[in-house]
Amino acid sequence: MAEPKTIGRYEVKKVLGEGALGRVYQAFDTELARDVAVKVIRPDLAMAEDAKRALADRLRHEARAAAAMAHPNVAALHDMGEDPAVGLYLVFEYVRGPSLRQRLEHEPLPLDEVARLALELGSALAFAHESGILHRDIKPENILLGRFGTKITDFGIARIPDSTVSQAHIDMGPPAYTSPEALSRGVYTARNDQYSMATTLAEALTGERPATTEDGYLPDLGIPDCDPALAQRLTLILRRGRSPRPEERFPTCRDLGDAVDAVIETLGGIASQRFSLSGSPRTSPPPNTRVSTPPPPQVSDEPDPATEAAGRKSMRRTQNIIVGLALVVLAALFLFRREQQRKSAADAGVDGEATTQGTAATPPAPSHPRAVMTAPIMTATAVGPLPTFRGEVPTPAATMDAQAPDAAAAPASTASAAASASAPAPSLTVPF
Repeated sequence: MAEPKTIGRYEVKKVLGEGALGRVYQAFDTELARDVAVKVIRPDLAMAEDAKRALADRLRHEARAAAAMAHPNVAALHDMGEDPAVGLYLVFEYVRGPSLRQRLEHEPLPLDEVARLALELGSALAFAHESGILHRDIKPENILLGRFGTKITDFGIARIPDSTVSQAHIDMGPPAYTSPEALSRGVYTARNDQYSMATTLAEALTGERPATTEDGYLPDLGIPDCDPALAQRLTLILRRGRSPRPEERFPTCRDLGDAVDAVIETLGGIASQRFSLSGSPRTSPPPNTRVSTPPPPQVSDEPDPATEAAGRKSMRRTQNIIVGLALVVLAALFLFRREQQRKSAADAGVDGEATTQGTAATPPAPSHPRAVMTAPIMTATAVGPLPTFRGEVPTPAATMDAQAPDAAAAPASTASAAASASAPAPSLTVPF
């Protein structure tokens, strides 16, 4: 049967992989212009209609489980639909990278990658369990190693709350990754996923599927290029996570992942590709440990145009800041100088006004009679000398003296003085 050219709005590029019942294509989303992974029921299967309907129910079940898992280490579900040629299909994010199974066909994972794998698997499975979802099929084939971390896929046989899919339509995972209680009694709990996770991590360390002792425990792991003390500690941790007794396992998958990462970092001196705030690894691995070494960066003698452009932009920004600060300082100095000049002018005006008031000539007396108000004041002998004023208060007598001819000034002044001496009390005359 020929492969489809399109599935819904998705243009098929190639087959990514297939299992006993399903097939996954790499396709192109013509609406959003991105690559996706499209999962369908294998079109070459010869089965009864009831079986096909059961598989379609299982695919819907997987879509529902994946839609409830918004976690960075779980492959995200983008879409679901039906196509006349292939029937029901699911659309997942496309992860650029091999599966863990494909990677282990060549060699075991380095210790730093195992530590990272343990952390991310533990985080994703603990999140699923807190949401009431059991994956029930954790194995290297369902773990993708993307550029930005681990991605768990294939929730086809997951158990989700209030599921309408019958147990008859749900298969068990491979026996090597399935816990004894699930194989013997069909009991599935979160610690069944932990058993599968521990088995997967043991295989990632050794490159081989782990065996089981007569009493059901994990035997000592032969980890290549690993310090014996570290290998023994890793064996004890994974032996607990893979214990035949569920009560002996870790409380959560997150606890198992944290324990693996901590012992690799402590005894192996490897920081599981986690970096400090300075951007450099927190520790350096000892000589007797296996760790992946990234290729050295390519150094070129030619200047990088992007780097030069960024440098010019930074220099222009610095120059603009300096010019702006200089303008602010000049404006502040100008305003300060202007304020000082204003205050100086104001002080000079006050002094000039006071001098003018002290030396101004006595205004002439009015030619017409005016009404005056006279109020008695105390004599100098009663209160002492009168206060000194900066200017004199003009009186009618003084005004008249100023207007009289010089010849008559002396008699008038003498008469005025005599009148003042004989008066019982001086008075203050205020014209109005």
